[in-house]
Amino acid sequence: MRRHYEGWPDEPVPALGGKTPKAAVRTKEGRQAVIELLKEFELHEARKVLGEGGEPFDFGFLWKRLGLEKER
Repeated sequence: MRRHYEGWPDEPVPALGGKTPKAAVRTKEGRQAVIELLKEFELHEARKVLGEGGEPFDFGFLWKRLGLEKER
């Protein structure tokens, strides 16, 4: 899963209007949209773990790479 998300900051994301997460975080609105997406990813992982067990995937490296760790 980490391999999949390694390139995510540089890929256009439809939910961000086709912008990459790296580009989106440069504006207030885009930054908030990326934060919401990351929180959705984490929520999905938490729900998956509740149903299936195991450890949730840690998206911390994305928060850090995008300069959002303080807003986590």
